[in-house]
Amino acid sequence: MRYWFVVVLCWLMVGCSSQLGYRFADTLIAWKIDDYVSLNSTQQERVDQDITELHEWHATSELPLYRNTLLQLRDAVQSNTLTATTLEQVTSDGWYFWERVRLQAHPYAQELLPELSEAQQDELLTNLQEKLNERKERYQERIEESPDERFQEELEERRDEVSDWVGRLTEQQESLLQEWLEAEQSRGEMWLNYRQSWLDSFAETLRAGPESENYQSELERLIKEPQNWRSEEMQKSSELNRGVDQRYLLALYKSLNERQRERVVERINSYIEDLDGLIQHFKSAE
Repeated sequence: MRYWFVVVLCWLMVGCSSQLGYRFADTLIAWKIDDYVSLNSTQQERVDQDITELHEWHATSELPLYRNTLLQLRDAVQSNTLTATTLEQVTSDGWYFWERVRLQAHPYAQELLPELSEAQQDELLTNLQEKLNERKERYQERIEESPDERFQEELEERRDEVSDWVGRLTEQQESLLQEWLEAEQSRGEMWLNYRQSWLDSFAETLRAGPESENYQSELERLIKEPQNWRSEEMQKSSELNRGVDQRYLLALYKSLNERQRERVVERINSYIEDLDGLIQHFKSAE
């Protein structure tokens, strides 16, 4: 499900939606890790240090990049000059930002994972599978509904997301949302299969242990190139949907009235202000 123009920056604060949340992101991430695996005191101390390092890197190196992209997006919306090329660049930036975070975190994972005991491996894999099973159950409940019920629910979700950014929708915009949803291909089952395939390979690599000849290279591939576990069908569907999303986002943008455009600008400005505060906070802490 896509959000409005800044959807591609949903990684903006690594799951934290406020300055306060981001400032304590290292603690929140440490708590999240505890949901998956119980670490001993030595491991926990090192993980805490690793998370702090990642947090500081992200705040000082990445937040300014996010700010620049948001500034470009805001200026294009404000001046009513947003083009397909600009939108594509913002999307590319979003994926690039996520790639940088994943690559930066990779060395830390490669240090910790080989040190997990067999019991810790079992706990981690069990919890990962349980989380995925929950997603499968929710998906199964969804597909048991009639096609019309599913469509209307998804349409309502998208309507809420877009109206949260632009306010009350016009009849034209309502029609565009419906056309958008009709044009997209459903990838729910493909995504679940991809995640299961990745998890199966991760489990196999983890259980093989560091003594395995290909342990480090396989672990690196799992972390750096998870897209390799997507089926060809999913890759084609993803590419098609990206094109659909770009087309309808641009159509929605062109349909905005002046008040709606001002509302989008105000929303983007609020993100920029948050980033300014966070950048200054971490700069002062140096």
